[in-house]
Amino acid sequence: MTKANPQLPHIVDARCGLVIDAQYLYRAVKMQNGGKIDYNAFLSYLAEEFEVQLSRIVAIVIESAERDDPGFNMFLYALSSLGIEVVLYKMKKNADGTTRSDCTVQLTTETVLMSQKVDVILLATGNGDYVYLVEKLRALGVRVFILGYRINLSRELKESANGLLELPSDILMPE
Repeated sequence: MTKANPQLPHIVDARCGLVIDAQYLYRAVKMQNGGKIDYNAFLSYLAEEFEVQLSRIVAIVIESAERDDPGFNMFLYALSSLGIEVVLYKMKKNADGTTRSDCTVQLTTETVLMSQKVDVILLATGNGDYVYLVEKLRALGVRVFILGYRINLSRELKESANGLLELPSDILMPE
């Protein structure tokens, strides 16, 4: 039996799932102080600091425009090697040549599917587009905690969730 942590109340022995908005974390870290998320340190932080047992981890990742980008392929391999299921979102190209990289549908779908098998969802995003999703999950009895950085966190998203866990800077690595 694990002990309760004041920042993540009501998670003692709960079935937890983690959904990661990789694009959000990337942008948040860039805005905060540069660098990149060390996903191994991120998962270790959750396990050690909060004694969270994750039954499923999914990362929504926007596919690189360059399919043969070795850095991107190494990133995907690193996530997979940590037991993170990767859902790729193919960037869309508009008629005018601009691109769209909105993976809201994928993240929402994976979160809803996960919610049927867990008691708590840890949602690593700051995007206010997910307020409705969080409200509906809570109405179904699923507890939702937001993991992110205040620098680009939607106030409405924070208020709609059961709580917020601000991620520490020691899970970052230099770029």
